[in-house]
Amino acid sequence: MSKLSEEDIIDIFIYELSDRYTPGTNLNLKDDAGELNSSYLFNIDGYSSFNSKYPWETWEDWAWKAVVGSITDLIAKGALPFAIGFSIGLSQQLDIEKISRSIAKGVKEACDAYQLRVVKADTNSSKEDVWITVSSIGILITDKPIPRSGVINKSYIYVTEVNGFGRLMTIYKKYLEGKLTYEQARRMYRRPMAPYGFLNLLQHIKIDASIDSSDGLAYSLGLIARNNKAELILSNLPRPQRDLIFLYETKEEMDNEVLYGGEEYEIIFLTKHSPEEVVRECDSINLKCIYLGEAISSSYSKVFFNNKEISMDGWQHFR
Repeated sequence: MSKLSEEDIIDIFIYELSDRYTPGTNLNLKDDAGELNSSYLFNIDGYSSFNSKYPWETWEDWAWKAVVGSITDLIAKGALPFAIGFSIGLSQQLDIEKISRSIAKGVKEACDAYQLRVVKADTNSSKEDVWITVSSIGILITDKPIPRSGVINKSYIYVTEVNGFGRLMTIYKKYLEGKLTYEQARRMYRRPMAPYGFLNLLQHIKIDASIDSSDGLAYSLGLIARNNKAELILSNLPRPQRDLIFLYETKEEMDNEVLYGGEEYEIIFLTKHSPEEVVRECDSINLKCIYLGEAISSSYSKVFFNNKEISMDGWQHFR
């Protein structure tokens, strides 16, 4: 296992590409998306089936999720996605035609759902695994993209709840423990939805910082804390959806799955607007969101819940 984090790898990229990489005025290589110019944002995300495809997911489900992952990053920065490209890698040991057709169907279903154009597709070979990379382009609907690092002292922290927290990882863990059958896990599975309602919220609320939470709530909050030299004081956490409650033996287990689950495709955002105002605006546009706590400027970058510091762990590809 490597000692390097994803952040460390991106630091290497920034160093090695220093003469070809010009940081955007608001975003850098570590953010959820990059600036093509003052109007358009770009994102690229890649996945291997070994690390990201659950046993009960179809190839269509997996491809859908890859598209949603990429466009959610654009939405988190204040851009409306309108086009994607994708590339897949397939092993000759597999049924290439069947899998490629299924992946194409999943991509199309996501593009139909979110009115996206497909402007490029490509293929390559892999030794054993299947992989997919999705790139996406969006047009800004705000004056400038929303960075991770725009937190103002004593900002309020919120998160959308379009898909809920801890769902996929809870189902997977209980499946591995034998507490859910394959059929039960498949019935409980839901394709993640992109949080488009966040773009509507931007028309009503000034948001200072935001981040996609697909690497886990605690990890994403940690990135906000580190990017802003802030302490995040949480007084509230999302609750798992009702059909999951019976799977948790303790409240501690439930909180852990919410904090460290991952693949939720929600958006954490910070603003000076009060909880009453933000929740009211979210309700008016049918966007479910909850208040988490406050961000306070500090020489330490830490996250606290119930007056205890929490580990800022999450999904890491190289650890």
